[in-house]
Amino acid sequence: MSKWLRSQPPHSQERTGDVSNAEIALYEKCQTSPTLKEKPLTKKTVVLWSTVPDQMYQEAHLLVYLDGEQVHRGERSKNDWVTDQKLMTHNWFIIRWRHRTKAQALKAYPLIEKLQEWRLGQSPSLRKGGCYAQYEDGDLVVEGVPKGLRGELKLGI
Repeated sequence: MSKWLRSQPPHSQERTGDVSNAEIALYEKCQTSPTLKEKPLTKKTVVLWSTVPDQMYQEAHLLVYLDGEQVHRGERSKNDWVTDQKLMTHNWFIIRWRHRTKAQALKAYPLIEKLQEWRLGQSPSLRKGGCYAQYEDGDLVVEGVPKGLRGELKLGI
């Protein structure tokens, strides 16, 4: 094993740590090959997780997912939970609104309005930590919402 030094060309500068001679040999062969149109990159991030919310309020860092019963039956899926946890660590506020009818979906508006107003009223330096709100069968469950805001949110629904 040898060390891949940071003095390598820019395309490989981020590659550090122990690598085998075979890895180095293959890299160098690919890098100098006249027949390869694209040269290899090292230590590039490949995104394996993405999410597409129904609504995004970027400045307020607020995401809304309308979870219709026809698509989301039963409890919140494990993927939704993992997605929510990841988003919360990046200071996103998530609303998952379970609904059966259009009228129930529209009841999400006061919550969106209240969270957006509160979030935009904060200094950007205070916008740390995300929160989660789930509405299902008339019950609002919140996680990570400041105590003073919890009562206001529940009253608005």
